[in-house]
Parts: sequence; structure tokens; C-alpha cells
Amino acid sequence: MKHLDPIGTLMLFFFGFGWAKPVPVNFNNLNNPRKGLILVSAAGIIANTILAFLALFILRVLNPAPFGAVSTFLVYMAQINIMLAAFNLIPIPPLDGSKNSHGVLLPQFQYSLARLEPYGFFIIIALLYLNILDPLIALFEWIITAIISLLLP
Repeated sequence: MKHLDPIGTLMLFFFGFGWAKPVPVNFNNLNNPRKGLILVSAAGIIANTILAFLALFILRVLNPAPFGAVSTFLVYMAQINIMLAAFNLIPIPPLDGSKNSHGVLLPQFQYSLARLEPYGFFIIIALLYLNILDPLIALFEWIITAIISLLLP
């Protein structure tokens, strides 16, 4: 059985969100580390987007009662996964968006971004508290929702 991250659990309790421990990746095992970094960091975002798509697809196919348990579950599942994908696109370490940025930035900018990693969590909390990230998250949610809407039959 996995042990819960105590800080993540406290954050979830007090602020309504927490975080998972990062999955260790040995980039030396990849043929192209830069491309591998982008693909590995995009995996979570893509997984959240696919889960949101599937929830909305099932909702459309089943067409359950509007306020029934199935409908509510699928809507919440889609909303949560869209929000998680959007949040992880933020280009602040340790979020996946910063890892995607590493893959396309010049080395000197990669170094500057990497130096933020020990403070990234505190930066994110401060920016969330001050509602500075809200427009960026809303933009990412809109983009993800638009992509899903294009793919839904």
C-alpha cells in the first residue's frame, strides 16, 4: 500500500488541493532526452484530457438523467480532469508545463527555470492566493474544452 504524502494531504485538507509525489524518470534511458522530457511531462496532461473526453463522450452517448448520479459523476470527472490538465500546463516548476518549457527553451533559460524549482511550490501557492493564475488556468481550460468539443461526435 502506498503511503500518503503528509504535506500533500494537509494541502488537500486546508486548501482544497494537494499534489502527488513526482514519478522518478531516468532520462539517460531515452534516445533523445529533450524530446523525452516533453513526452514524459505531457503524459499526465494528455491522460487528464483523455479522461475528460471519455467522461463527456459517455455522457453524450448514455444521455442519463440530467441531475442523476451517473450524469453528476461524469460531469465532475470531466471538470476535475480538465482543471488538472490546465493546472499542470502552468510553466512554473515543478508542474509539467515547466518541463514542457524545458524541452523548447534555450539552455540559459532552462537553467533559470530550473533554479526556480525549489521555490516553485511557494510561488504557485502565492500566485493562486492572489488569483494571478486564474486567467491563465481559465485560458488553458478553454483551450482543452475547445479541443475536446472538436473531437466529440
